[in-house]
Amino acid sequence: MARPISLQLYSVREQLKQDVEGTLQALAEMGYVGLEPAGVPKGYSAEQLRKRITDLGMVVSASQGGLPVGDDARRLLDEAEGLGTKHVVCPGYEPKKFQSMGGLKQAADVMNQAVDNCAKRGMTFGYHNHDFELQLVDGKPALLHLSELTGGKLYNTVDTYWVQVGGQDSVEMIKTLGPCANLLHIKDGPLVMGEPMTAVGKGRMDFPPIVAAAEHAEWLVVELDACATDMMQAVKDSIDYLAAAGLGRRR
Repeated sequence: MARPISLQLYSVREQLKQDVEGTLQALAEMGYVGLEPAGVPKGYSAEQLRKRITDLGMVVSASQGGLPVGDDARRLLDEAEGLGTKHVVCPGYEPKKFQSMGGLKQAADVMNQAVDNCAKRGMTFGYHNHDFELQLVDGKPALLHLSELTGGKLYNTVDTYWVQVGGQDSVEMIKTLGPCANLLHIKDGPLVMGEPMTAVGKGRMDFPPIVAAAEHAEWLVVELDACATDMMQAVKDSIDYLAAAGLGRRR
């Protein structure tokens, strides 16, 4: 079954700085089912952003911010609650922690705190990988160690592009993570660090087997960190590709 398609709003951060209303309207017209904010635009509250997204016929698929622990916990969870989502995602953590088992155990302790804090609000907590979490520690990708050290309670926004750039296979990673792989970040490009990404379907990623492996993923989330072409056209081309290929569902 085709998963609903969302967009990580970090992709269009420059456009949002210039025109929030116009950018959201354009994304709705492209057919996105959901949006994944990375913070709330200046001049908006979480509740106001949610209302605008809802009025346009979309939903908030997840909220990506910092770690909901310590002094940041209440603010980040209040924001997610205001946005009306049950999924809270950390966009990344200290790279040095992923270089040794000792560092990974420290990272797991923090992640477990975040998991517990989210659970108290009826939310899930997930981690979004880049490439550095895929380096081998004791013969296994650090990301898999982290999953084991959190007892399978930590969800994963699997950034399929960075898994490949990190030297691992996205299909196998998704299968190994199993039910913990509840969101997929879908991006495309040359698979070369430092080179700009492309619209989904125009790079080297092979998405049909990736999506097929992700039986537990609730959303396909388009995310382009940077793009050599016009970003709004790229995010339109991305949803067009996913829908035409039968991999994702638009509104």
